[in-house]
Amino acid sequence: MLPEAHGPSEMEFPLLDRLGFDAALEAEGLRRLAETDLPGCREAFVRLVQRLRLRGLGPRRREAVLLLLDVLQKVETHIHRDGGPAYAAARVALLQEFAGLDDPEAARAAFLPSLDRLLLGLRLPSSAAPSLGQRATTLIEESYRERLSLSSVAARLHVSPAHLSRVFRQQTGSTLTEFVHQTRLRHARRLLAEGGRTICEIAYLVGYQNYRDFYRNFTKHESASPGEVRRRGTAGL
Repeated sequence: MLPEAHGPSEMEFPLLDRLGFDAALEAEGLRRLAETDLPGCREAFVRLVQRLRLRGLGPRRREAVLLLLDVLQKVETHIHRDGGPAYAAARVALLQEFAGLDDPEAARAAFLPSLDRLLLGLRLPSSAAPSLGQRATTLIEESYRERLSLSSVAARLHVSPAHLSRVFRQQTGSTLTEFVHQTRLRHARRLLAEGGRTICEIAYLVGYQNYRDFYRNFTKHESASPGEVRRRGTAGL
């Protein structure tokens, strides 16, 4: 398991300059998070991570992975200010997500799904009814192995597809289809790391109806094939 990530103030500034790390974008993302502007928060962090220069780092590759983990841990700390079980569970999930990564590009690919999970962890007061976005994400997390579409999720929640699409994006910063793929691919990465199953088996286990769709979405979100991710994960253990 990875050690606790160190914040940029504790890392060598020449490395941050080499990576093109924009501290102003990080501060903007955290500020928007404090204002509960989730789409704005997500946009700032996506721009921050997309601009990083992660090639040719040599032995500093692991430090770049730790930097991405550190940004996510700051988000997690802002969300769970009061600590407690939710804070601990989210921290462990982040460490497990990045434990087998030694490739900065793989860490960059894992960043957005991890960020979206953290943002979706924001909850209304317990006395309030769950929002439509929360109900949709709960349904997807429980049913990601099934055939899911915007229309089918909307029908199960008794709302129109157009209304669900608009509200889901407002509340999560992501489209519902993106969230379905990210949920499936998160479970696929876990199954790839565990081993014992073929890649075709994993594709069906996480809800894809054919290998071609799984492969296309996996390579799009991970910037690597399932086989490459499996080999990298094994090498990083």
